[in-house]
Amino acid sequence: MGSLSAALLLGTMGAVPAMAQTLDQSWTQSYQTNPQLLSGRARLRATDERLPQAQAGWRPTVSSSASVGRLRTEQVSTRTTKQNLTPKSYGVSVTQPLYRGGRTTAGTERAKNEIQAERARLTATEQQIFLDTATFYVNVIRDQAVVELNANNELVLQQQLQAAQDRFRVGEVTRTDVSQAEARLASVIADRQAAEGQLRSSKASFTRSTGLEATNLSTPTVPLQLLPVSLEEARELAQANNPVITAAQYDEGVAKLTVDEVRGELLPTVSLVGDISRRHDQQIGVERTSSASLTVQLSAPLYEGGSTYSRVRSAKQTAGQRRTDIDTQRRSAVEQATQAYEQMKSAQARIESLAAQIRANEIALEGVRQEAVVGSRTTLDVLNAEQELLNARVSMVRSKRDEQVAAYSLLSATGRLTARQLGLSVPLYDVEENYRAVDGKWIGTGIAQE
Repeated sequence: MGSLSAALLLGTMGAVPAMAQTLDQSWTQSYQTNPQLLSGRARLRATDERLPQAQAGWRPTVSSSASVGRLRTEQVSTRTTKQNLTPKSYGVSVTQPLYRGGRTTAGTERAKNEIQAERARLTATEQQIFLDTATFYVNVIRDQAVVELNANNELVLQQQLQAAQDRFRVGEVTRTDVSQAEARLASVIADRQAAEGQLRSSKASFTRSTGLEATNLSTPTVPLQLLPVSLEEARELAQANNPVITAAQYDEGVAKLTVDEVRGELLPTVSLVGDISRRHDQQIGVERTSSASLTVQLSAPLYEGGSTYSRVRSAKQTAGQRRTDIDTQRRSAVEQATQAYEQMKSAQARIESLAAQIRANEIALEGVRQEAVVGSRTTLDVLNAEQELLNARVSMVRSKRDEQVAAYSLLSATGRLTARQLGLSVPLYDVEENYRAVDGKWIGTGIAQE
């Protein structure tokens, strides 16, 4: 892993500007402003509200009613009596659930599991955004290096073409040599233009992820202390820490508790009901009537067409599905960790081989140029040697980018690509703050704003 701490670019790229932008700064910006991450936090806060919604099953419901009307009565006997009344009534009713078949207990625990699952998904979102940011970051550095390598090669080929034209004028080379130099120059110009287009695309992706312009990016260094030292450790960390697995485990808990919650609908419910009411002018001769009652109500479902039984069976099937999803996510996490680890090792091996290839190509190019001066090598031989050296240098830049991306992918697969694990200098989002604010909340419509 020693090459991970080496510069991503070739030494010829020059010193980093004093005001260079770092990957940590880019991560910090993404952590604070990325719309996808902000959306995930809002979704978690919305999920937090499922707890007080479930807790409402423990609490009383209070309702009031009032009415007013106009009543005209007429009694006909030996004498006719007419009377106009204005009946009025108002009252308050309080219902306190005592037993709901276990639905309130199951619903409360289900809500807690849903919140934990959403927290894990938020962590997964954070890791994906950090991985995207790192990938776009090193893509920009790679593409800048490729553009500069092609631009430098373009200058060399322009000089090569000028030399070929001068030698053609004095009869040292043929028109074919000049045409070969012209063709190779046109090719490298096209390559440089394509590299510039790729650089603009990479910068756009970086800006989308961070909201920043990609200028003066410094070469990042992977935190080696967070990387697993072996493939076996990578797999173990992925199974233990990958947030997607954690979310799947809590999703299974939600499904199991949903079974209990639906099954509770088949059981009796017991409620304590209190009513207070007062009526005025309800009938002739009675000015006011007051009443108060306190009753215990028992309600037991007998048969509701089989719908609830079907929902219980459906919930059980969903629980089985969620159990299988855990295995699916576990295998996927292990696969991701394995692939990232092997890609990182493969890139490191390529870097070592390419370093040797570049040294050999540099020696070969120098020799071909000297031999071309004395006429034992053609212009095409020189052009080919220069192209081979350029290809090796471009491959080195790309391999170092691949090594970095694989390392960050490995951190993501093992659950270590987070602001907390990376030690970013940024206030961490507190997933408990809104949870504490709404837990047990009886009343109020205000929400926490970021």
